[in-house]
Amino acid sequence: MRNLLIAGLAAMSLIAFGACGGDEEETSTKECTSNADCGEGKICGAEGKCVDDTNVTPGPVDAECTTNDDCTDATKPVCDNGTCVADSSVTPGPVDECTTNDDCTDATKPVCDNGTCVADDTQSGNCPAGEYEIDGTCYAEGDACDANSETLYYGSCTGNTGVYCNEGMIDVLNCGDQGMICGVGDIGADCYAPCNEVDEVVSECVTSEDGEEYQLNYICETLTDGSLGGSYDSAQQCSAGCDAETNKCVKLVEDEGEACDASFIQRCDGDIAVYCDDYYGIVTTLNCGDYEGAFCDTMTGQNVATCYDAETIAEYTCNPEDADSATCDDTYVEFFGVYFSDVSSCEQLTNNGAYVLYETSNVCSNGCDADTGKCIKLVDNEGESCTTTGEDAFVESCGGESGNVVVYCSSGVVSAFNCGDYDGYS
Repeated sequence: MRNLLIAGLAAMSLIAFGACGGDEEETSTKECTSNADCGEGKICGAEGKCVDDTNVTPGPVDAECTTNDDCTDATKPVCDNGTCVADSSVTPGPVDECTTNDDCTDATKPVCDNGTCVADDTQSGNCPAGEYEIDGTCYAEGDACDANSETLYYGSCTGNTGVYCNEGMIDVLNCGDQGMICGVGDIGADCYAPCNEVDEVVSECVTSEDGEEYQLNYICETLTDGSLGGSYDSAQQCSAGCDAETNKCVKLVEDEGEACDASFIQRCDGDIAVYCDDYYGIVTTLNCGDYEGAFCDTMTGQNVATCYDAETIAEYTCNPEDADSATCDDTYVEFFGVYFSDVSSCEQLTNNGAYVLYETSNVCSNGCDADTGKCIKLVDNEGESCTTTGEDAFVESCGGESGNVVVYCSSGVVSAFNCGDYDGYS
């Protein structure tokens, strides 16, 4: 009732005003050039008429808007003093170059990829789709090629697809399918890990066919074509799995994954055997708790830490009074030109106390003595453990009876070779 009464009084007031004003125009239809021409509660609208001041932005007569609804340009959605402007409350960002392939008018970049026009990986230069250009000639996968051509051997990259001549046949590398990038390096077109800075180490998690998880490591380098790519450096088996977020092995001990050599002291951290992987040169772990009845132990006379159980101990039990034995192994002479010395000794487990047979094979770079079954040594300390880092870093020298033997540390083991075996060298 109160509102109706107020509305009625307002209507009577307007009627009275009209009667006193004679032929004067009502304020609501009065023409104006500025707000001063309008009465209280009114402003000069875009059409030059006095209007109610409700969600209206005042502006000149020729204004392009009176409300935000008049601004149809998505980049300028706000009506400010009669002009459509950008929303100052929104932080401007990059404007996508495209939303569909139709927006890409550059014939060399016909594909819209995440808002950016890029080259078509399936098309190379002037070649039709599915063919790739190398030195001006188009090739399809499986085409015959000149195996002696250095240009074809190195090949090229189109986007993340590499193409090269592989033993007389064109081979195609779909690097993008592997999450890799294509680049031309010292060995030609190949797949590399994406990276941003030279010497940066990038990693990825992979699973082998037998279900084992590994951490693969790549070192970022400048490729022959000037781009950056990560070349394979090393791999680490992840005994506790590989973390997909960090692309690194889940650590069981703090130093897992660090570089090491044969001088690394193997140990047991509870049920975790911690040792140096000779092949990859990194600290590796083995969780004995994953095997029923197994436990970790070390040997009193050898630098060894591994898992044992009652069955293993029973199988390899030995008599500590038995002498060590060694035999020459020529299995790999034909393939690698080297002998191995297979050595067996009876060792005591540090914690369990049992005596078990310990077997190892040593590479004999200077041949194997058939009488002793052991590697022929050029210097007395050959075959001992060594390191190339820290205060105890091995110092290379010339030794042997002739003084013509180079003594050095290789893969954590003291090694030697005789310069006299090479004509003119000393």
